[in-house]
Amino acid sequence: MSTCIEFDNVVAGYKDFMILNNLSFKAETGTVTLLIGPNGAGKTTCFYMIVGLIKAEGGSIELNGSDITSLPIHARAQRGDMKAHAVLYRAFAGGVNGVARRLVRSPDIAEEIVQDTFVKVYRNAHRFEPRASFATWLFRIAHNVAVSYLRKK
Repeated sequence: MSTCIEFDNVVAGYKDFMILNNLSFKAETGTVTLLIGPNGAGKTTCFYMIVGLIKAEGGSIELNGSDITSLPIHARAQRGDMKAHAVLYRAFAGGVNGVARRLVRSPDIAEEIVQDTFVKVYRNAHRFEPRASFATWLFRIAHNVAVSYLRKK
């Protein structure tokens, strides 16, 4: 059986507070693996490191045999990681909605623009080049989707 995800001596924390200290585990493809522990044990921190919201301070994380330890979330989305896309949506949908509302002046239309923007981001993730920040690229797409709507109107 192949390894789906592997943490090898992963170290992570917030500022001066260490959450994970040399955590190691493997989850095999086709099996169910549970992370069980009390509040503050690091379960959410593990998930955030898998999707790229938190960087490991040490150790390595492999997903399907590829080292993802230092990959930012947008790079994970470019690889087709649907969890990364979901996290990006949660992180940026409010801001995209704000851009759309300012341009189209309608909450309902703005929500459609948010959806259209993230569909374009998903379909065109392979085109993102990190010369600019991911947020800049995303908000440019949102602006263009809103302007296209206004032109059609």
